[in-house]
Amino acid sequence: MRVEVTRGALVESVHQVRYAVSDAGGNGHCEGDVHSPVYLRSSAKPFQSMTVIAGGAANAWDLSESEIAVIAGSHHGEPFHVEAARSILAKAGVPESALKCGAHYPEDSDSAKALRQAGLEPTPIHSNCSGKHAGMLALAKHLGADLNTYLEPNHPVNRLFAKTMSVFCDIPEEQVVFGVDGCGLPAPAVSLREAAMAFARFASGCNLPSDYADAAARLRSAEQAHPEMVSGTTGFDTRVMRIAPHLLAKGGAEGVRCVANIATGEGLALKVDDGAARAGIPAAMALMAQLGWLSENDLATLDDLAHPKVRTVAGEVIGELRV
Repeated sequence: MRVEVTRGALVESVHQVRYAVSDAGGNGHCEGDVHSPVYLRSSAKPFQSMTVIAGGAANAWDLSESEIAVIAGSHHGEPFHVEAARSILAKAGVPESALKCGAHYPEDSDSAKALRQAGLEPTPIHSNCSGKHAGMLALAKHLGADLNTYLEPNHPVNRLFAKTMSVFCDIPEEQVVFGVDGCGLPAPAVSLREAAMAFARFASGCNLPSDYADAAARLRSAEQAHPEMVSGTTGFDTRVMRIAPHLLAKGGAEGVRCVANIATGEGLALKVDDGAARAGIPAAMALMAQLGWLSENDLATLDDLAHPKVRTVAGEVIGELRV
């Protein structure tokens, strides 16, 4: 699959996309290289949230559905996102200063503007990964592990995360490749085929031990109830989940997009080879349309995502992205 970017009558740029579709047993179809490891980046966050659940921290600290969902999300720093991340830390008795995800202004423009108007600099709680970090710190506290070293690959929370990836991807734990994500936590790399199967298992709970099947069911319920926690009020993942509640979408950096289909028990994982985020969204929309995962009404409502326009600074349409 390729995504073309037009400007006037010419194709200005081309992005190649490879993808895999799978059921919980690893059966499905694909296009391109789906066997080489791909860093899932933030598309791995649902599995970090399920690590927190299966590890006992969600029950220990009585985490709410919205808090469980924000652990699995790349939030936009809106006030309710910041409140949820702070609540996780407060329930676990972890100081906000323990966050090691780094600081950046909220991705939500209104929230970023409010900080600037108040003369405030962003802190790590505003990071789009603060929910994930709060969840991992809550798990560390539950396990009695060191809070200062929770970024380290061999920390107990990250060893549990490696086990989670092993279970969902059906590969030996020692074969899960890890790099370092932008927020500092370990970033798993698995094949697109394995990622698609992992999202199928997330969608269905099939082929999982009971503790992980229960964690998957709990996260599915949380994301369906609170899609706004996953990518903000207007983010791609949130919009798809609001329109089609049987789909649980999670994007990652460098052109990674993954979707779990609860209705069919299937998973989709794609990677834009050159890492261009702009190509991942229309590619994911085209694949979901081809698979019949979205209705005609769904597609009409989300048409701006399926067919993004190229515009001048003044807003004039001068091209498009097309699959």
